[in-house]
Amino acid sequence: MLNFLRRRETAPPEPSPAPGRKPRVHDYTRDHLGWGRDYVVHHEPDDLQQLRVSGWGPGIERGDHILIDYGGPRSRYEIAHIEYHPSPRDMWGADLTLIPPTEGTS
Repeated sequence: MLNFLRRRETAPPEPSPAPGRKPRVHDYTRDHLGWGRDYVVHHEPDDLQQLRVSGWGPGIERGDHILIDYGGPRSRYEIAHIEYHPSPRDMWGADLTLIPPTEGTS
C-alpha cells in the first residue's frame, strides 16, 4: 500500500511529459495550505536538494513545479516522480528535485 515510501534500487524509465506541455506551478507555501491541500516531508536530507513527500491536492503531474517553504524561504522543486493513491484519490507520493534559483526568480 505504501509502495511510494520504498526506495527503488533501479527505477524503470518514466515516460517523458507530453511534448510541448509547459510545467504547471503548484503553490504549496504556508499561505496556500489547508484542508485537502497540504504535504508532509518523509525525511529531511542535509542539503534539501531532493525530497520525498506525500501530499494532498489534484492535478499534479511529473515535470510540474511545486513551490514550498519547507525549512525556510520559498523553494521551487520539480516533480521527478509522482504516484497517486486509489483512496483518497487526491493523495500522492512524490520525489522532488530542487530547481536552483536563477537571478530574478525564486
